[in-house]
Amino acid sequence: MKKPAIFQIRSKKDARLLAGEIRRSDREFYYYVPLLGGMDGGFISIRCNHHSTLCEVYSSAPGCGNMESRHNAELVEHLWKERKYINSELRKTESEWFGFFAEKR
Repeated sequence: MKKPAIFQIRSKKDARLLAGEIRRSDREFYYYVPLLGGMDGGFISIRCNHHSTLCEVYSSAPGCGNMESRHNAELVEHLWKERKYINSELRKTESEWFGFFAEKR
């Protein structure tokens, strides 16, 4: 049985591809960060409205949260910088984004 192709961010081109898919899908993308702001781990969620030029990046840790609006180029840089954690999320079979890119091909 063939394993499904797993998308991983290995270049800024891959980060741009993921940013575009998040924007087009109109779904929330989230991933876990073990240490967030010197506290216990938390989640980062990215939500884009495909009718807008901005995406919202929301970081949440126990007892606090932070939301930032980002344009596409800034989102690509964010995805590139956080690729270690994002790639970990994309490898999880329980993630709703697991195999998402294989289905699109």
